[in-house]
Amino acid sequence: MLGHRHWLRGIRDVSSRCLERPGAYRALQRAAGSDAVWTAFVEEYLRPRRGLRVLDVGCGPADVLAYLPDVDYLGLDPHEPYIASARARHGGRGRFRCCSIGDLEGEGAFDVVLLLGVFHHVDDRLADEIAASAARLLVHGGRLLAFDACIAPGQSAVTRFLFWSDRGRHIRDEAGYRRLVQPHFESIRATPRHDLLRLPYTHLILEASGA
Repeated sequence: MLGHRHWLRGIRDVSSRCLERPGAYRALQRAAGSDAVWTAFVEEYLRPRRGLRVLDVGCGPADVLAYLPDVDYLGLDPHEPYIASARARHGGRGRFRCCSIGDLEGEGAFDVVLLLGVFHHVDDRLADEIAASAARLLVHGGRLLAFDACIAPGQSAVTRFLFWSDRGRHIRDEAGYRRLVQPHFESIRATPRHDLLRLPYTHLILEASGA
């Protein structure tokens, strides 16, 4: 049994290293059905308009930008290869910085802060710091939109395996995600979605406002 667990951990570690490469990351996302995910997220939840000021924290290769109209987009990520990939792909459609949200200065306020697959990668302490920074950077009436894998009752063995193999070690249930933003926002709406990927999977879309 110990050897079996060691073998599984080895697979997870190799997968994690591969996904640090932007090309591999994007290929896996597309295979799982990311086009439908981004389309649904943008149309049903983000609902962007031209000129919207968007801060995408942990943007990765900024895949969501391909689904947005002419917005004022700033993407942040601490992993330089992701930022380089985003710049090469999107050119002048957005701006990109290799930094964290806590290091951001001189950009003013944003209409929307995106945390797409961020919270399940960080512990509660860091998540609280990120949520506090997001609240501080939003205009009056602005929104935080978070999107993460979510534990829910009755999930299949396949879903549980996918969660186990995820690089993020902090996948929470709906209540757990709500607790991350409650100290910083007055209005919180959480929407579980089980239908966005081709695989059996649960996402939670978290919308928060009224900082």
